Amino acid sequence: MITIKDVAKIAGVGIGSVSRYLNNSSKMSEDVKNRIQQAIEETGYIRNELGRNLKTNNSRNVALLVPSVYHNFFSAFAFYVELELSKHDYKVIICNSLANIEKDKYYIDMLASNKISGIIGFTFTNIDAYITKGIPFISMDRDFNNRVTHIASDNYGGGKMAAKKLIDTGCHFIAFIGTHSKKIDTDVKFRLTGFVDYATTQHINYIEYTREDPILDYESFIQSFFDQYGHQVDGIFVENDNLALMFLMEARKRNLLIPNQLSIIGFDGNSFNKDFLPSLTTIAQNIPEISKVAVSELLNIIEKKQTKTKRIIIPVSLQEGDSTRR
Repeated sequence: MITIKDVAKIAGVGIGSVSRYLNNSSKMSEDVKNRIQQAIEETGYIRNELGRNLKTNNSRNVALLVPSVYHNFFSAFAFYVELELSKHDYKVIICNSLANIEKDKYYIDMLASNKISGIIGFTFTNIDAYITKGIPFISMDRDFNNRVTHIASDNYGGGKMAAKKLIDTGCHFIAFIGTHSKKIDTDVKFRLTGFVDYATTQHINYIEYTREDPILDYESFIQSFFDQYGHQVDGIFVENDNLALMFLMEARKRNLLIPNQLSIIGFDGNSFNKDFLPSLTTIAQNIPEISKVAVSELLNIIEKKQTKTKRIIIPVSLQEGDSTRR
């Protein structure tokens, strides 16, 4: 087996120089760096990451805990998290919890026993007792009473933005459509709060059309809305893009003109929305920035640069589509 001693001998340098090169030290000449790199290529040397990680007590593996990477938002988030972690020589392990408490607990226990470096987690189950197991943890869209750093998009501002867009483009009776939970409190609820607050200040008629999460029958949920309010409401803000697109398709089936008879706004900013006709207007989350901040905050905790918990809110923006008037 080729060792670091073999690399040092061929490069004509000391073992310490090779070690510093492998740890990205800048305190050596370009000539020495080139000789070491050439020796690595000639010998086919492969670094023993396991041994290195045992010495530093850092596996350099980060877990991303999400309900389902199949969902467009979470898959995009996973992409950018992996991209950001790779810049810092960390790898990502993706855990799909399916919003199931037993799976959440299983993954956290498994990750703790395997000395994972840290976790970035979207959790929608009652795992409060599990997020303080000594593993650096970044909570996304959920506040655990300041026990861990919490990062979220500006859901409240996004709700206000959606209501303003509908009202400014001539809607007179608007609706918020989404879900609610009696068990888990997440920042998603602020989308409704911002929407209602703005509509109230503008003295606009509005309704809240929600069902307890999870919705098991989307078809009946959507059809019930149109049966009750389809001829009254002229603008809707839907909790997420996937659900908004379902409402858009049902509206077209009922021959409602989009956006002249009904304006629709979603929330997330999934790139695939542009492929639909009409394209969906949405409140876009800045997924690259959210990912970058989440990784940065987690690495600061892992590397002992940050000890205090934070609450960080990332701005959102209005992404214009053809589902609303301009």
